[in-house]
Amino acid sequence: EVEEPKKVVIETIDADEDFTTESIENELKDFNTKSVEKVEKPSEIVEEKDEDSQPVLTSEDVYDNDDEEDTEDDNLYEERKKFLYAEYPKIEQYLQDKSSEGYHFVRHEGKKYFFRKGQPKTYYYSMNYFVDEPDADQWRQWESEGWKLVSKSEGKKKSDAGWFTFRNEEEDGEYRKEIDNDSEKFSFFKKYSSSCRSTMFLVFICMACCVVTGLLQIYFQGYLAGIALCAALLLISFIVFCMYGRMLRKSKKRARELKSKLRVKEIRANERSKNFYDTSESEEELDTDW
Repeated sequence: EVEEPKKVVIETIDADEDFTTESIENELKDFNTKSVEKVEKPSEIVEEKDEDSQPVLTSEDVYDNDDEEDTEDDNLYEERKKFLYAEYPKIEQYLQDKSSEGYHFVRHEGKKYFFRKGQPKTYYYSMNYFVDEPDADQWRQWESEGWKLVSKSEGKKKSDAGWFTFRNEEEDGEYRKEIDNDSEKFSFFKKYSSSCRSTMFLVFICMACCVVTGLLQIYFQGYLAGIALCAALLLISFIVFCMYGRMLRKSKKRARELKSKLRVKEIRANERSKNFYDTSESEEELDTDW
């Protein structure tokens, strides 16, 4: 069987008489101009949105701030000193001597004391302990007297406000000003000495246990490692006992000094009250009292 050939259909397009090269060029120009206008419109919208939006931080701005913090930390001078709480007058004198040399106190972290280099000035310092945070009136009074808060550290209890270090500048012809904080310091060192005493008692019990255990090991011919362990624990506990004994001795001495100061203030206040004459009463009331 012979397949019949398929018919191919060719569609004809009627060309216009005006279809010339010039017309093609004109249509291309119109198409290019329309496409450019369509592309330019969204760019205008984006620019308007950028103007209304907030400025974005650049990496240079961020690094500049970090550099300033780094330079501040680099300018600090660090010095290690070991002071007890009861030796706060020595700390005040130490900070004063450093300020006279041109190193002004910034903060302290444990045994590390940080200073900033500057011109030598006659600064004197005052360390005070507060159970409660001072109120606004107290801060205004200190500010009027020239005191400035330099550093703040946590107290023995988390509920307490802690130690506040103030600074004032000494002027010619004026006495040094003081902050009345003896009563709160006295209560702090009284509690601190009692806590040191209780800790020493626990350490003493540990020492006694070490001695008894070591003697039993020797008597019953125990292991040599056990005897050595008891001796090491005894030595460590003895060192801790001596450390807390020193802290107890210093704190008790400071508490006695503060107690004597408070007594002197009370005696002076009573003497002033004796010399005080009440002039608010009239002559008739005075006659009847007589």
